[in-house]
Amino acid sequence: MTERLLIYLPHPVSLLAVLVVYRRTQLIRYLDTARRMASYFLNNIPADGVIPWDFNAPLVPARPADTAAAMIAANGLVLLAQQEQRIIPTNESAVSYYLNAAIQVPFPLSSLQYYMRSEHCL
Repeated sequence: MTERLLIYLPHPVSLLAVLVVYRRTQLIRYLDTARRMASYFLNNIPADGVIPWDFNAPLVPARPADTAAAMIAANGLVLLAQQEQRIIPTNESAVSYYLNAAIQVPFPLSSLQYYMRSEHCL
């Protein structure tokens, strides 16, 4: 289980790391990398919106959620929005997109419907 978890968790952490490098160097290639990483992450979120511990894990039995990865990714998306806002001219559509995504990523984990699924009940 640990090996599979390590496959996934570094992605949101790497997004943060790339954004730190961009902030310090201002080299656009790092911002482009962060954009691609965010796109990959957002495009691979399952239909139910719950961030799994491994995107490639089978759906049956149910994949456990990775709340830490969801929150780290949300943080990375907020930081990415901040960087988009600092670019001149500001990319307003990107700022809005990443901020909205940052709000939506952890939201399914707070829903009662998620916790009422049989695999999460005691």
